[in-house]
Amino acid sequence: MVLLLPEGFPYSIYAQDLGGTLDDFNNRAHLVGNPNSGSHTIAQWFNTAAFTQPDAGVIWHSGRNILRGPGINNWDMSVFKNFAFREQVRLQLRLESFNAFNHHAVGWPAP
Repeated sequence: MVLLLPEGFPYSIYAQDLGGTLDDFNNRAHLVGNPNSGSHTIAQWFNTAAFTQPDAGVIWHSGRNILRGPGINNWDMSVFKNFAFREQVRLQLRLESFNAFNHHAVGWPAP
């Protein structure tokens, strides 16, 4: 059985700047493995063992936006009918539904 995961928004994994030597607030973690290996669950969306903390003064190794969050499956539906009684009098009946199939959005993945 093949499970196709819808792709969501891209994001990066950031690390601390040990010692404040780089003067950079966007220091990304070292990539040492495949972050997409393993199962994608709500508790662990990516392989956390694939990232390590860089040493002090070392610039990041992982790329920008290398991971994708969970996809969004949201159906907003609308049905309407226009009635014209006279030239200046019109009536519109409308039925709208937001998130019609009630799919749950889990938000950003947990590390």
